[in-house]
Amino acid sequence: MRNLRFLTPILILALGLMIWIVGCEIDSDRSLTGVAEEPSALEEYFPFEVGKSVVITSVNSSVTPSITSRDRYTIGDGLERSGQCSYSWIHTNLDYPSISDTGYFYQNGEAIYFYEHADSTPEKIFALPAEVGTSWFREDISDIELDDNLLEVLLGSLEDKYGEQEEYQGGGKYVDPYDGSINGGMAGKIFPTVGSGYMTIVAIEDVVLDNGHTFTDCIKISNQAGNYINYYWYAKEYGLIKYIIGATSETLASAEIPDGKIVAELISFR
Repeated sequence: MRNLRFLTPILILALGLMIWIVGCEIDSDRSLTGVAEEPSALEEYFPFEVGKSVVITSVNSSVTPSITSRDRYTIGDGLERSGQCSYSWIHTNLDYPSISDTGYFYQNGEAIYFYEHADSTPEKIFALPAEVGTSWFREDISDIELDDNLLEVLLGSLEDKYGEQEEYQGGGKYVDPYDGSINGGMAGKIFPTVGSGYMTIVAIEDVVLDNGHTFTDCIKISNQAGNYINYYWYAKEYGLIKYIIGATSETLASAEIPDGKIVAELISFR
């Protein structure tokens, strides 16, 4: 029994080392950079767990009559790229399930980038340090390597899985590298980074959604264009839980900032 007591921590240490080495294993690692003793802010606010999905409802009042939409976003399997991981971001319009699209997230250790499509220029949507006052340009991609094209990596993965075939489909559509389905080209922009390219963390605050869910220590990011301003709230373990696109200047003095051209909130998750 005494030998077993001393052997147990050694086995735990060995298991931890194996998980760290695996790092980006498909379907197993929920972090982007491997398991750390304490998760970084990137891992906390962007928990890329394969299969995880959220449903966000949005009201677009910039058109008449206004349009209400329910959209599901699911994290697809990870792919290794330049020693880091990329994850697919699969969108389905729940009111029109035939409308779907796929984007991709990529993380280099200091920031999160979003690819609208595999061959598009990435956008920096979140940067460290995760504290009030941190600012960055959405179009600034100087700190990532683009020589290793994400599209080529995805196509290489498809070839490995399915053999030689027409993995890339014209018209902006791609065969999903995991289930063979074709996604893309229908839903338009599927991540709400629009407006000004200058983004700033303006607050860390609690958020209460209309459905009663309360989230603590959410990071609030803003970017402004002319008389309008956009807001994005990210919660630990959930990611993006709320956003407002096109809030008017009159609402800027309001703590709640209730209105905008598009107001969206998370309504369910799994």
